[in-house]
Amino acid sequence: MLPDINTLLKPRPKKYRNLVKHIQHDLIFQESESFSLTQDDLFNDLTTSRGTSRFMGVFSTRGIEFTLRKFGYFDHLKHVGLPEPIITLDTSDPYKHRVQISHRIGEKLLLSGELVMRRSTFKSPPLGNKKYPPADLLVIEWFLLQNPLKKFARRRPQLPGQDYPGLGISSIIFEVFYWTAKRLRADGVVLVPNYLHTGLFYGRRFMFINPNKQGTLFAIDKIKNIKYSLNQLSWACAEGQLINRKTDSVFIWKPAPMILPVSRLAREYFGSDIYVNKTKASQKKLDLKINRGYKKQFDANWEAI
Repeated sequence: MLPDINTLLKPRPKKYRNLVKHIQHDLIFQESESFSLTQDDLFNDLTTSRGTSRFMGVFSTRGIEFTLRKFGYFDHLKHVGLPEPIITLDTSDPYKHRVQISHRIGEKLLLSGELVMRRSTFKSPPLGNKKYPPADLLVIEWFLLQNPLKKFARRRPQLPGQDYPGLGISSIIFEVFYWTAKRLRADGVVLVPNYLHTGLFYGRRFMFINPNKQGTLFAIDKIKNIKYSLNQLSWACAEGQLINRKTDSVFIWKPAPMILPVSRLAREYFGSDIYVNKTKASQKKLDLKINRGYKKQFDANWEAI
């Protein structure tokens, strides 16, 4: 079940705040034969973001690896059977940067993670009479997490847009996103979910800028927990078999931007009475059902037919 708005806006857990401080402390005061990093190995001044070899002008390849290790990302990859990851950084485009995480298995190089990110300023929509200044955001243009060694199964069949099952590592990645934005002094991180299930997936930490869309997401989550499974809802939506009883019309998932709020201003926007009230009102406008007789078909490998 998705967290409510108050939970989403709470300060990050102490263990993560302490971890970030610990990472910077280690870089300044400790040396290691395997990771002899200086402060500059992780961070660099933001003014070098264009034409730089560092992700978002700040994070080196070694710095990304060091941070992911500290957050437990590599331990999880090992736990699910993936060998030592290889991190590839592409900053050839000065406006958007790419990070890939892959694994050498035999003669193949298999991809388990990919992120394309840029930085941009967004005009903040007003809420009632309250106008907000433009927001400085980290924009995720492409985001992929998958386990190329895992097969789909009865309990977790293929979902729309999937080539492989997920990694089950979202909590770690969302924390990395949050602290990256914090380090870069951005207001938040923004992405656009293309499918119903990715909206629910990101909704564990992200919120729609439009409160009406957020209310819709909460309504879908409630229905998922009571009536239908995630794969039933997502495939029914993707194939035009999901109906809104309130309007007697096909429910269409319309991609829209979601934000992981970081700055005080962003948290104020999502925590405002107007945003919260609009979210609650729109939540009541949705009552979904799957068309009678519809059932998504899968093959023996639990891949969609």
